[in-house]
Amino acid sequence: MLFDAGRWRDGEGFHRAALHEMSPGELGLLEPMLKGSTDWMHRDALATLRRLGAPASAPRTERLVTALATRDLDNGLTTAIEAAVEYHPAEVVAALWRGVRYRRSHTAIAFANVLLFLHRTTGSPSPEPALAFREGFHSPDAATRTDALFALHAAVGLTRP
Repeated sequence: MLFDAGRWRDGEGFHRAALHEMSPGELGLLEPMLKGSTDWMHRDALATLRRLGAPASAPRTERLVTALATRDLDNGLTTAIEAAVEYHPAEVVAALWRGVRYRRSHTAIAFANVLLFLHRTTGSPSPEPALAFREGFHSPDAATRTDALFALHAAVGLTRP
């Protein structure tokens, strides 16, 4: 990636998607270089690595699965969701399905959006498609939530779990 003074002045930091694609060995080399830096771009890159919920030396899939399971929408989950849209091996998709089933309602809806997008039932991971499931995922009733989960399975073309 070509980076010049103009892009730096415009406030462009590291390419976050590229950080997510780095191997564990590359991350292990990068993290010590970023620690202790006062440069905003270095701090931003280090924060991106830490928001994934695991040490930078952990494999990418493991970091992402951990972030999807433990982060909230206000502390790094949005970054993890964006990463899941771009990088979604089976373990990540399974973490999304677990999140739909067990996470709080707003998180479940966000994960449902990503699953609808990944299964190509929508053109983008925007919130509108999963709004049909909102009442079911907001319900404290386990049976209603299970019905919403089955409806999501049907919407993406899967059989009931």
